[in-house]
Amino acid sequence: MQFIRQARKFGAVIAMAACLVPIACFGQACTVNGVVMNFGTYNPRLLTPTLTTGTVTFRCTASVPVTIKFYGAGGGRDGAYLTSRNRQLNFRLFLDPARTEPLGDGLDGTQDYTNPAPPANTPVTVPIFGEIPPGQNGALAGAYADTLTLEIDYE
Repeated sequence: MQFIRQARKFGAVIAMAACLVPIACFGQACTVNGVVMNFGTYNPRLLTPTLTTGTVTFRCTASVPVTIKFYGAGGGRDGAYLTSRNRQLNFRLFLDPARTEPLGDGLDGTQDYTNPAPPANTPVTVPIFGEIPPGQNGALAGAYADTLTLEIDYE
């Protein structure tokens, strides 16, 4: 069994931006596309979290087990930070709409995405659920951003 690792950074307006990563292994290839996740306007006075959703789509030429890890997406259960002019907003990404499975690299209480047999030559869309917790009163007006690294492993 051999795994190929390809790390790719996502530029970000808010959390993730689009990119295309072709990688190959013994005639097999996978591509992955990310999308911008935009949280919109954050109001620290709200008592509820600011929520958003996005997707990551991948396609492989063969039906092989796939694992996708996100580095910088959570830093553990406590989340990561969007930054602007030396200010930070905590945010978290999740694999489930209930926001109970923190997205990450499979360490520190986070989950990576796994698919044991995705269909060959068919796009597979993975929903991603984002949250900025309420009550972050140190936030100033401005655009906040973060950069994440995505790794796709496949046989």
